[in-house]
Amino acid sequence: MILVTGATGTVGREVVAQLLTAGQKVRAMTRDPSKVNLDGGVEVVQGDFNAPDTLASAVKGVERVFSLTFGPQTGIQERNLAQAAKASGVRHMVKLSALGGDDETRNNIRKWHDEGEQAIRETGIAWTVLRPTGFMSNALHWRPSIRAQGKVFSNYGDGKLPPVHPRDIAAVAVRALTSDGHDGKVYPLTGPEALSMSEQVKILADAIGKPLEYVPITDEVARQGMKDAGMPSFLIDALVPFAAFIRSGKAAHVFNTVNEVTGRPPLTFSDWAKETPPHLGKGNLADSQDDRTSSCRPDDRDWQRPLELHPLKFKPWTAACRRFYFPFGMRRSNRYDTRCASHRLLFDTVSTRAVEA
Repeated sequence: MILVTGATGTVGREVVAQLLTAGQKVRAMTRDPSKVNLDGGVEVVQGDFNAPDTLASAVKGVERVFSLTFGPQTGIQERNLAQAAKASGVRHMVKLSALGGDDETRNNIRKWHDEGEQAIRETGIAWTVLRPTGFMSNALHWRPSIRAQGKVFSNYGDGKLPPVHPRDIAAVAVRALTSDGHDGKVYPLTGPEALSMSEQVKILADAIGKPLEYVPITDEVARQGMKDAGMPSFLIDALVPFAAFIRSGKAAHVFNTVNEVTGRPPLTFSDWAKETPPHLGKGNLADSQDDRTSSCRPDDRDWQRPLELHPLKFKPWTAACRRFYFPFGMRRSNRYDTRCASHRLLFDTVSTRAVEA
């Protein structure tokens, strides 16, 4: 039996699907099983990283664990799960972490994951760490500004990074969970090519058949936009420096890990862009039809207001952002609007949809 946390997120859902395809027994942990919609072959159990007494039953009878946490409490949460896993006889944990620079440029988010990685190691349980760069699927969060203005805003400048397909992250995770030889390994995961924001936007424009414009913004504008959106200061302070890391060129390194572990080359951003539009609801990324209200919840009425032209004054984004950051005591949701011009920085850095929805 393999326990998957974050099973309803971008990577977690892929891990579950690939494990089932491989014939594995899968258990998914969530704080509220009644809200989970997964394959009928998946056992769903209640568990909360912040409530250690709920974790013992979640890991009972499990041999391996896929762990995904995020936030300043990552070290505590990973320790809670790892200790419960160790006590229950779990043989191996695979942690989804993040790339985040070297000793000089490591941002707070990477530091949070470092604490989580160390917490797992200290329990003595066998471990594998996956450190992906930004997800290709983060481009889905450009949809509102693409539909409203045909533009994508970012403070990454001309910096490049090699975005990775979530399916490739999951493929490496599944190999680590189902085969030997991965204990004590740290796997940096990237796509096959480093791309600037403008290059990604061009590829996406070609895929959807409509022109798109990349609009660079400054860190100051991005920071103010995050602040105006009500984002906690500790998160702003973690996110803004990451853009400087991207612009420095230090994030452009391409790793061959996906190929080495899975035996096949990683998927390209073009692959992702071509397969994505049919899964975006009505029409595709560039449709002029405004479906902003179709995916919102009843309490998201602000989404129905006309979109303002200034890229940083998309206030409807705020409530949904507050609901998402559940590790910080906010309500949880997988519904969020990313009209703020800092959205690319936010979602590339924290890979938010990998977190349990």
